[in-house]
Amino acid sequence: MIEQIKNNEIAAEKLDRLIKENKLSYEDLEINGIDPKVIFSLKFFGSNQAITRFYGIKDLPVMEEGRTDVYMVGMAASGKSTMLSGIFKYVNDQGIFLPDTYNQNGNAYMEQLKRQLDYGVLPVGTAKGTYNYIATSFKDQSGKKHPFNIVEVPGENYQRMFSEGMNSETDYIRDFVDYIKNRNKKILVFVIDSVAQLQRFTNTELFGNLDQSIAYNNILAMFREHKILDRTDAIYFVVNKFDVLKNERYAFDERPDEEIALEFIEQEFASLLSASREARENNKNKFKIKAIPFSIGEVVLDKLLKTFDSRNSKTIVDGLLEDSFIVSGGAFWNKLFK
Repeated sequence: MIEQIKNNEIAAEKLDRLIKENKLSYEDLEINGIDPKVIFSLKFFGSNQAITRFYGIKDLPVMEEGRTDVYMVGMAASGKSTMLSGIFKYVNDQGIFLPDTYNQNGNAYMEQLKRQLDYGVLPVGTAKGTYNYIATSFKDQSGKKHPFNIVEVPGENYQRMFSEGMNSETDYIRDFVDYIKNRNKKILVFVIDSVAQLQRFTNTELFGNLDQSIAYNNILAMFREHKILDRTDAIYFVVNKFDVLKNERYAFDERPDEEIALEFIEQEFASLLSASREARENNKNKFKIKAIPFSIGEVVLDKLLKTFDSRNSKTIVDGLLEDSFIVSGGAFWNKLFK
């Protein structure tokens, strides 16, 4: 079993269960040369961590005006929460995070995401049928404040939107559409699971998954139909788990990661990219379209982060700062820009 652990062939959940059943001990891991940092993260993984609180759409405070709305669009297990944890860790480490008090529940969630990553544990995904909303601000190099509304929606909800459409009379879909329709500028972040895309014809566990390209194309059409794109300043196609993609398909490719990510989108998501470009051409608001690679770092035992790689988090944060407008924050200031 030790060799399986060293080869990352056993998940952290199983190890934690074996330890709690007294079939394995942390001392066994230490004696057999498992990295002390990994053991420490496994202890935190198995501890009584604070339970993440999620909310129904009607339980969230109204998104404050005068901010840029950032929507994390992604299927289940695509890595939205992990990406957010990397972003929050990066802005905090760089000293460019400016706390906001508008939604304290969102602040608590943001702190938990960062704390889990600090201890080397990937965050738990957003629970089915629930949301999290974070009101926060980042500071650019000139010291100016960029206020954001960051809304994380579980992948299952996007699947239902795809299946039923945003005009559906289903309460939660109608409520979600009403919630996101406001006057704020928007950035849409499509989180693409590159591993699921690579393994869709070889991994039987993925048989029931929606085709990401088709699902995202329909979601884009829904945003377009409901005039969300009229106030969108940028669309990011984030190729998540990029390190696995690069090792499996581009191991000897020396091109910049951004160029490889764009090629992957062009090859695997051609219709989505084409629809986005067409929507931009037919929209008075000529939003930016970007392909961005993302990896959180070296992940072991499926759920433990051995080494955090801040480079991709920096790229996303730099993009958010570049593509968002600057105000002094809050609904009052937004009135001045009507």
